[in-house]
Amino acid sequence: MEAMRESWTDDRLDDLNRKTDALRLEMKAEFTGERNETKAEFATVRSEMNERFEAMMDHLYAMQRLMIQFCTGALVTLLAFLATRL
Repeated sequence: MEAMRESWTDDRLDDLNRKTDALRLEMKAEFTGERNETKAEFATVRSEMNERFEAMMDHLYAMQRLMIQFCTGALVTLLAFLATRL
């Protein structure tokens, strides 16, 4: 095993600088790739969620129409019943 050096020479510092620059560029490229994949996946999930919300809203509107029809029918029946009793 090489004995530990007690001082850093300019060549060694330059070599370390090159290695850290290369590592930084590699990590930046990797993070950019991951970020792009995540954005694409979220875009897909977002469109699927929008479709689900639209379907849910359609069901809620249908339920609202049914409730209005039921309440209208109940009111008409009640009024008809009261009209026959008077």
